[in-house]
Amino acid sequence: MKIRELIHKIHGALLRILGRRKMIGKTRTNIRAEIDTQYEILSQMIEDIAVHYQEEVHDFELKVNTIAEEDSRGDYEIKSSILKSFDEAQERYSLMLYEARKILFCSIFSYFESMLYGLASYFKIPIGKTNQVGQIIEKIVEMSTEKLALSSNKDIICDFYRPLRNKYMHGHLGSENDKRSLQYYADKDERIGTLSGYFEITDNAFLWDALNRVNTFLICIEDTYSDTRDRY
Repeated sequence: MKIRELIHKIHGALLRILGRRKMIGKTRTNIRAEIDTQYEILSQMIEDIAVHYQEEVHDFELKVNTIAEEDSRGDYEIKSSILKSFDEAQERYSLMLYEARKILFCSIFSYFESMLYGLASYFKIPIGKTNQVGQIIEKIVEMSTEKLALSSNKDIICDFYRPLRNKYMHGHLGSENDKRSLQYYADKDERIGTLSGYFEITDNAFLWDALNRVNTFLICIEDTYSDTRDRY
């Protein structure tokens, strides 16, 4: 599978995750099964990014070296010139990798949002009419018996992941607090490149950490409220 095809696949998964928000509120579903299923899908995509990128770059480098060897006929300077002419193509591969990571991170946060709404609906958690993720989290944490466990991930989800997703999706942040918060966390995380005002995910470990963190948060909520309602 090519990197470009993988990006399209991630786009499709993002749309499916966003679509689940309406479906969960209308059906009597096993919310934990839904959380686990989406987690497995996203986990596989993170693995796919690493594998397919490495394969594609390796194949590309083999082809370039073959062309350089054949066309240079042993002349080092000609070979170096040929290899250099492919630098731009290699840069495009890197840009596609960054784009794939960015889209997948947005999918991870959309998964979190979708399941958060689903949990509130499934367990009839009174969140009122708010549609702000931060406010919903505050209400759920406030009412939960697992406040400490939830609070340990709340700040990084609300103050780092949320504004990073919004930056990726909208290209800007309207709130000065969000700008300062995003910059603060990004400067502390070596897996985020902040050169020239961009926030580039440079390591798949960041995606794994984000996915596992939001998943732990969701499961903690489900565990807390599942004792008050039978599973279906």
